[in-house]
Amino acid sequence: MSYRFDGKRAIVTGASSGIGRGIALRFAELGVKVVLSARRKGELEKVAQEIRVKGGQAVVATADVTSPEDVAAVVQTAVDELGGVDIMANCAGVAGPMTFEETPPERIRQHIEVNYLGAVEFVRNVLPLMKSQESGYIVSISSMSGLKGLPTYVSYGASKFALTGFSDALRHEVKKYGIQMSVAAPPAVHTPMVDDHLESHADWFHKFKIMEVDKVVDRLIAGMSKGRFLILVSTDTKFMYAMVRHFPRAFTRLMMWFYGMEK
Repeated sequence: MSYRFDGKRAIVTGASSGIGRGIALRFAELGVKVVLSARRKGELEKVAQEIRVKGGQAVVATADVTSPEDVAAVVQTAVDELGGVDIMANCAGVAGPMTFEETPPERIRQHIEVNYLGAVEFVRNVLPLMKSQESGYIVSISSMSGLKGLPTYVSYGASKFALTGFSDALRHEVKKYGIQMSVAAPPAVHTPMVDDHLESHADWFHKFKIMEVDKVVDRLIAGMSKGRFLILVSTDTKFMYAMVRHFPRAFTRLMMWFYGMEK
């Protein structure tokens, strides 16, 4: 049975730009009422206006995902304004290629706190609501670097591995409550954050094809509609995942050559 979006109520984090913005707009097109959350109120208001002009319903709730108080306030806003939460879309994230030796400790903490713990805190807050209504959908944006450790993504990849593992374990616990979970694993995507890195680290970003946000959202919605847990949104990601599962040693050698890191 395919998942029906029309009439659902969603929280989308990272909704001011990039994948989060794309998902929020697509949800609204599908008839989902959305709470838009991120730190930049002005950008969120622009997204909300795009949705309202097309006849959709959008509520703005600014938040820093590293603040438990902010997270709780966003979820309460969804309850007060929309009557509850049917879909939790964890899209907030920070990235950036950097070798481990170049990465300062505060950057590692930031990746874990934003990319992983922020999503965990939102799930902690929406889970009781979803359990009480015996339905819900939690979808999180991981990364291809959350499936296989990639050079120069040591810190970022670790946070995405944590998010993927958390989701994989939790889905078994919540299935009995009618709650579904998905994790999307895109490659690099043309977002403001990635485009900045394209200029500063062009040599690292030519390794894989960079996707457009709309394509990622298309495949995310298709995967959710079919109830898939792991949504591999690109050919590169599908190839990598298949190689890691069936030919791990060969893929590791290929990757080391690809990144010029062989001895």
